[in-house]
Amino acid sequence: MSELWERIRAARASACLTQEELANKLGVARPTIGLWESPDPKKRTQPRDKTLQKIAEITGAPYGWLISDESEISPEFRDQNPDLKSKELENRLKDDKQINRKALERASLELHKMVIEDSISYDDAEVVIALISAIRGRSHQNK
Repeated sequence: MSELWERIRAARASACLTQEELANKLGVARPTIGLWESPDPKKRTQPRDKTLQKIAEITGAPYGWLISDESEISPEFRDQNPDLKSKELENRLKDDKQINRKALERASLELHKMVIEDSISYDDAEVVIALISAIRGRSHQNK
């Protein structure tokens, strides 16, 4: 039996979408997709039913399969998405992680440059500080 996070990830990957691309199509932030697809139950959140319907529409995954908590990936969905049978899916997911890591590195460098050049507003600095504190707090909880 597969879990919702696995079915969301499989649906996104079978549609050849990155987390960022799916987020843009859904009108949510990219980290939201990461929380939905997180294998860690402490970090994982679940999208609302209306959002699951949109995920099904965008990815072409059957909605009934996507919301079912008792089904494996349906044979029909596998037949329509042969990459789910191969290592391609896992490789694509690894590539997504690498892309996200590089984007984070670029954003960190840009933030560092803004701090050095004193071009970040006080309000934006407060947002960044709060975000880092929240992330640090979550990472300590998971240890």
